[in-house]
Amino acid sequence: SKDIDRSQARLLLARKRVLAFGSASVDGLPPKGADAKAGTAQPPAQRTEAARTAVLAVTVDEVNRLTIGESSGRLLLALRNPNDVAEP
Repeated sequence: SKDIDRSQARLLLARKRVLAFGSASVDGLPPKGADAKAGTAQPPAQRTEAARTAVLAVTVDEVNRLTIGESSGRLLLALRNPNDVAEP
């Protein structure tokens, strides 16, 4: 109960472009080291672990905010429809 009383949530950044999530990239190219024959005769292997890395397009000032947020707690990424222009 002590942790719940002291916890808080804050919006650090809004409406940032996601450049990559895990091994998926917005450029549509296969990840480095991918087998060139993958998908021709055999289905690709199922991914068993969740992605733990996201690459966002941010300014230098926003990098500082993310670094402080990461060092003082835990960061969560919430994806929204790009057509949703409402400010949270």
